Amino acid sequence: MSQRSRQTPAASSPQRPSPQPQSSTPCNTQQSTR
Repeated sequence: MSQRSRQTPAASSPQRPSPQPQSSTPCNTQQSTR
């Protein structure tokens, strides 16, 4: 279970780079992250 919890943040990792393009689409990225 400990390993599975660590994999969860990995899915969040791809979403983290999303905020970078937020400058290009703040509304599209903010809605996708929320």
